[in-house]
Amino acid sequence: MHRHRLKVFDGDGHVIGMELEEGGLAHTMATIGADRIICASDYPHEIPPGEIVGELPEFIENPALPDEVKQKLLYTNAKRLYRIA
Repeated sequence: MHRHRLKVFDGDGHVIGMELEEGGLAHTMATIGADRIICASDYPHEIPPGEIVGELPEFIENPALPDEVKQKLLYTNAKRLYRIA
């Protein structure tokens, strides 16, 4: 069965993990919505430990994103995905 690729994201079963500094984050949010994205991490082998400590504060302090979106990407969406009460 062939479905349009955006139809795959209907419902609660599909989430995309993205690193916070990824350039495609804004486009992905515009395309599928902030409810379908979680903060991804490949720690400890993605970037040097000295760079990791700056990534999260920079994301949180980014004025281009509303606090509600930051909350979803860093907490709410993962909580829903993993069914944490």
